[in-house]
Formats: sequence, C-alpha cells, structure tokens
Amino acid sequence: MIFSNEQVKRLLAGEDVVLVTLKKEGDWVQLVDGFQTENLSPEMPNIYRIKSEYGKTKHQVGRSYAVCQKNKSLWHCPKCNLIQSKTKDGYCSSQKCIDVAYYHNPNRLLKPLRFVVKSIKSQQLLDVTEEQAKKAGYDSKYELFGAALSKALKKKIVLATVGAIKFHLGDPEVWVFEVVKK
Repeated sequence: MIFSNEQVKRLLAGEDVVLVTLKKEGDWVQLVDGFQTENLSPEMPNIYRIKSEYGKTKHQVGRSYAVCQKNKSLWHCPKCNLIQSKTKDGYCSSQKCIDVAYYHNPNRLLKPLRFVVKSIKSQQLLDVTEEQAKKAGYDSKYELFGAALSKALKKKIVLATVGAIKFHLGDPEVWVFEVVKK
C-alpha cells in the first residue's frame, strides 16, 4: 500500500494509521468463520481477508506488509528512527548512528519499514467518520472525500456536477484499513 509522508511519520511515532482505498471490482472477502461473500451488510463482523477475483489473498488481518511510497519500499534505522534509502552496505548513514570505534555496528543495520493490518472494514465513502479521516492524515472527512474522488475520477468511476456530487453507480465502496508499525 502507498503511504503519504504524514502517514509514515505517524506510523514511526507508533500511532494507529487508517488507510482508505477504493474497492476494486472483483474483490471479495472472507470472514473469520470462512464464510465468503461479495455483498456486505453493516451488520457483518470485521473482515478477515480480502481476495482478488482470482482467489489470491490481497490483504489479511494480522499479516505484515512493506510500507511503500512511489512504488518503492521504505527502509529505516531502528536506532535513530530515520527513513533512508537502502545503501550498498545496508548500514545507517546518519551522524547520530555512526560509531567511530566500530563502523560496522550491527545496531546500525537498516530494516524494511513494515506495518501490520489490525482491522479491515468495508463501507461507503460518505460514511467515513471524522476520526477515521484524521487517522488517515486528512484535516477533515471532506478533504478525504476530495482525494478519493480525484482518484475515482482518474478511473472514471464517478461523475461530478457543480454544487453537488452525483455518483454514477451510487456512493463508491471503500476499504478502511487500520494499521500499526510492526
């Protein structure tokens, strides 16, 4: 999943982060008891696993994934907690971490920044709460709507009119992921 700079900072600080992505056609869910469905109702429990139309698991609660920006995974130094690009030797190049006595200190090794999915929910875009929008790194839920709609417009899912938003096939469904740093 692609993270914004704000979301990466919050993840490194140990806070919960919410990711909101548009639901792709053909995605289906598997609940904890193994029941599988494409149509969800609000009364259904939290989702355990999201699968693609071909049956491949895309996201699963409890599993860890790499944090990405611009389709590249991020690396960080656990000692100084800075994001860096992967170096040839794999060591942190920050002045905070360089030990003059022992340059190849194993505590300076860069590690991939990873996150664990705590929960997955399916809901309509307009049902996203202010709290979820703030955890996703937006000032308000309306800013989140604008970002999601601009992505949807690029994919030609919605039609926008002046003064109001009319959805071509109704309010688009989104996946709401709550994640924490591994």
